[in-house]
Formats: sequence, structure tokens, C-alpha cells
Amino acid sequence: MSGRFVGVDWGTTSLRAFLIEEDGRIARQVEADAGIMNVEAGRFEAVLDEQLARLEAPAGLPVLASGMIGSRQGWVEVAYAHCPAGAAEIAEGIVARRAGDRDIFFVPGLTCTNAAGAPDVMRGEEVQILGALASGEDAGSGAPAMAVLPGTHSKWARVAGGRIEAFATFMTGELFAVLRRHSILGRLMEGETIDAGGFARGVETALEERVGLLQALFAARTLPLFEALEQKETAGFLSGLLIGTEIAQARTGFAAGDATLTLIGSAALVGHYGRAAAQCGIATVTAPGDAAARGLHLLAAARGIGR
Repeated sequence: MSGRFVGVDWGTTSLRAFLIEEDGRIARQVEADAGIMNVEAGRFEAVLDEQLARLEAPAGLPVLASGMIGSRQGWVEVAYAHCPAGAAEIAEGIVARRAGDRDIFFVPGLTCTNAAGAPDVMRGEEVQILGALASGEDAGSGAPAMAVLPGTHSKWARVAGGRIEAFATFMTGELFAVLRRHSILGRLMEGETIDAGGFARGVETALEERVGLLQALFAARTLPLFEALEQKETAGFLSGLLIGTEIAQARTGFAAGDATLTLIGSAALVGHYGRAAAQCGIATVTAPGDAAARGLHLLAAARGIGR
């Protein structure tokens, strides 16, 4: 069981803090552009105090923090837990520190070995995955489920019986940003909007698999060059090509059969992945926006955090 506590989802560029009641209800919530890369060395405690004041959190209330705050670049480095892992296993790796009048608990990330034999890691996503799937229709059924967290480094996680069995990382978002901003492909792109028609064409190109990705990418330059694709469609084409390739690769080498994908993340990215998945014939559902808070509540209950 858990009591009342403050949950913090503290990432690279931003943080969200929740005042969470004993039953898991969010009493109050605040957000700030105070991710670990935006905080000067030695100021993590001061930044946390600022957010606790905004939350009007009672003095001495414990804090449970997940995400990059527990990384080597964060406040306290916490060793990764190993897959397969659920709330109980992750809670065992939580590290406690005293700061001022309260206890701060730091959540470990997860690690597994990918198909190439290399280590893979996540920090923060594991909490969102547990929270999202615990509230889904198949919660408690033990049936395999798939969670997808689109982003700079997209995560695909295979979950069964409330435990994350394995996951895989795809550098789709970062590759899109690099190609758009720092390669010749971006020279013919117009605006910031992801055109729906261009996006669908990019997904289709990925699914056809006539050529590999490295060859297909150059079409983002040659198609508009020969007026076979409008410049306003080019960014969408590139996005669709990359996301379509990610889905095709994950479906072939990682995903659990034809399992419905639970999409976790921002509305824009979830929308793109939902459309691409539909084009691939894959069903999706969107996780609730409070998945991180739900996951933190599960971990607090497993560790007995709160008062």
C-alpha cells in the first residue's frame, strides 16, 4: 500500500510533478522546462523545492522521482533493473536520499539485451508503460501486450503478466531531426507541418521494401527535384518513411504477433504513429495522459512509499 506522496517524471528537457493521493488520484499537477539538461550543477534540490511550492505539497511529504534524474547526468545515479521486470522488481532497485525535511526516492531504469547482443536501456518510459498497461482492457489477463513510446528514441516494449519482458529502441526521431536540419534532404523542404499525403506515401514506400532505407532516403530529394512530390509534402514523406520502416522492423523482429499497440506520448506523435500503424494494418489504442502518475503510484505501493 502507498500513502500520499509527490510523483515526479523528470526527463531530459522537462519535468512533471504530481501530488498523488493514497488511491492514486492526482490532486494537483505542475510542469516546467526544467529537465536535467536545463538545470545547473548542484541545483536539482532547489528546482524540486520550487515545484513542490507550486504544488503546495505538505512539508515532509515523500517524493518518488523517475526518468533521467536517476541517470549519470542527474541528481543520483541509480543502477538499472534487468528485464523481465514489473513494479515489484523495479521497486526493489529504488534508491532513497534525504533532502531537507523529506525523503526522495529515485526509480531505476531498465536494461535488456537486444537481438544484436548489445545492451538497451530506458529511464522513465518503464514507469509510463506500467501505468498505461495496468489501466488497459487486458490488465491482469497475462496476455502479451505491446507498448510503443514514440519520440527522439522510440521504445517498443513487450509486456506480459504486468512485467516488461524486453524492449527495443529505434532512433527514429533523432534521425528525422538530423536529416531535416543537417543534410541535403532538408534543402527542398517547406515549413514545419507534416503533410498527411506525403506522410502516407512515405509509409507506403517503407512497406513496399523495394529497396533498403539508405537507398529509399534519397527519394526525399529526388522526388521533389523532379516534381514528383510537392515540396510541402517532403517532410511528411521523410517522416512516414522513417516511422514506416520502424514499424516494419519492429513487427518483423520484435512485436508480439498482431497484438494491439498501446501508444504512449504526445498527441502529435501518437497521431503520426497511429496513422502509420493503421496503414500497416495494425490496431492501436492511446494510453491515458496520466500514465506516468499511474506508474509512479504502482511503484509507491510496491515500495510502501507515502504517508
